[in-house]
Amino acid sequence: MVLPDNIKRRRRITLSYKHLTPESREIILRGIIAGCSFTEISKSVGCNKSTVSREIKRNGGRKRYSCHQAQNRYSLEREKSRRKYKLLSDETLFRMIEERILKYWSPEQIVGRIKPDISVPTIYRAIRKNLFEKPEIRQYLRCKGKGNKRNKQEKRGKLSGCLSIDHRPSEAGSRSRIGDFEGDTVIGKHRTGVILSLVDRMSRFLFASRLQNKDSEILAESMVELLKEEPCCTITVDNGKEFAQHKYVTEELGAQVYFAHPHSPWERGTNENTNKLLRQFIPKGSSMKKLTQKQLDHYVRLLNNRPRKCLNYLTPSEVYYGNCNCCT
Repeated sequence: MVLPDNIKRRRRITLSYKHLTPESREIILRGIIAGCSFTEISKSVGCNKSTVSREIKRNGGRKRYSCHQAQNRYSLEREKSRRKYKLLSDETLFRMIEERILKYWSPEQIVGRIKPDISVPTIYRAIRKNLFEKPEIRQYLRCKGKGNKRNKQEKRGKLSGCLSIDHRPSEAGSRSRIGDFEGDTVIGKHRTGVILSLVDRMSRFLFASRLQNKDSEILAESMVELLKEEPCCTITVDNGKEFAQHKYVTEELGAQVYFAHPHSPWERGTNENTNKLLRQFIPKGSSMKKLTQKQLDHYVRLLNNRPRKCLNYLTPSEVYYGNCNCCT
């Protein structure tokens, strides 16, 4: 439709909405003092004249307008309108989450296990904003581990009578039963101590023992001591010389020891991952000189009673002791 020339078309001016700044309010005050109209003031500020009109009317009118009081009122209203932290509205939930973090649970484990009406990022934001009482609560979160070093050349001698992981029963590979373990050692700085760790593949349940060194006989005896009263079907280890007494372990426990391929840590991924979890309490490069078996047992209990995503947020203890029907 063509409009007649004598009819003016009205153009709709689209302005992006912006909040008035302290500088804008000072310009408005100077305009009021100078006796300028709303239109003139709005052109100086760079906003619509209705914005200027509302600003002046809600703050005492032309006679009592104060740019400082107007800014203070604006700041208070903005603060009231901000979205409140959901965690702070439920003190019981807030304390429960804080308690779990202090037990070394991750936010993902907390949400997956207790299923609160909040998300994982919400908990992380609360930690970053220091909403919890303990400012050092970040120290209870697990740090990301470094990548594995590859292409290493084998310098260790070969063990005799080793049975390859290729011959391990399919039940062990499928994690369908309790009693298939993976074993490894964790070394302290300057060889100040050794931890023997044994992890059940199905439940991720951890057994650990504090040793003075990596002597193969001492290590074999420790393996037997840890598992002699437990359901034990197989044990998978790497090719370290500390496992040279594997035949003794097989005779005492009645469980075959299998060896992973060289430079293949993913074949014992359960144990590798659990050792990284243990490193949260005993960082890599730290001395184990003062580490006692009692302290180690405490760390093991924390890990065994912490929910895991891979277990549908059950704990290793719940899975292990709820399925001890193993290989009979």
